[in-house]
Amino acid sequence: MYNIRTTSSILILLIACCSSSLADSNSDLPKKAIERSQITSPGSQPFVLKAEVQEVTNPSNANYKAEIEEYWVAPDKWRRTVKASGFSQTLIVNGDKTSEELTGDYYPNWLRTIVAAMFDPGAVMKGVDLSRSSDNPMIGGTKVCRRFTFMAGIAPVSNKVFSSYCFDDGLLDMVGVPGYEAAYKNYKTFAGKHVARTINETIESGTVVQANIADLTELKRPTRPCSPFNRPTLPCRPFEPRKKRCAALLPALPTSCGPRGIVGTVKEP
Repeated sequence: MYNIRTTSSILILLIACCSSSLADSNSDLPKKAIERSQITSPGSQPFVLKAEVQEVTNPSNANYKAEIEEYWVAPDKWRRTVKASGFSQTLIVNGDKTSEELTGDYYPNWLRTIVAAMFDPGAVMKGVDLSRSSDNPMIGGTKVCRRFTFMAGIAPVSNKVFSSYCFDDGLLDMVGVPGYEAAYKNYKTFAGKHVARTINETIESGTVVQANIADLTELKRPTRPCSPFNRPTLPCRPFEPRKKRCAALLPALPTSCGPRGIVGTVKEP
């Protein structure tokens, strides 16, 4: 009888220890996944990224076609161009200076979600602690998933709202929160990071928008700066004619263009 009680006590302690260890590992899983995959974290390799977006459920639908291009040097030094039907944005961040050029009436939320999922996947997971939920919407398999339930509205008119997070092999697999859903596929290594080359967004049942990263390459720092604010930050676009690529950074600013970028004086707006 004594041996049976001792064995039972040991088993209970082992189960408790394993459960505690698993909870601890799940607690910081979102943070570790972002550290392994987000290419815009401080200290990351400068890059050039080009992506194409379309509705995979109806590829001919022009309403969900877009092109994304980014030149990134640091979290406070980058240039992004987004083009879609009826909308375009050129956004330049250079330290405490920001320049934005917009066309169109509004930034479509589906496109905003794709851009956020591509360049800042960690934003939607700030403060998420998987150990605070035992609700697993994906039973079995290798994925670690947790679902959180919230009440929205004011009684008696209130509804349950769900937020779900899934990870596979320590990397982000899916995030679903109100107004934002992204699934990450086709991971490949880049400069020490694991980067999802395909991101899917479910707009509604039967409508899935997909972003494919067609090009992701290391960006070499130029020997001379090319910056819209006359500070050493952003590179010139290497694939366009010399004058055009410098003017493309901020066409409204007076500049002179040398063989490696903007030279002379560029006045701040």
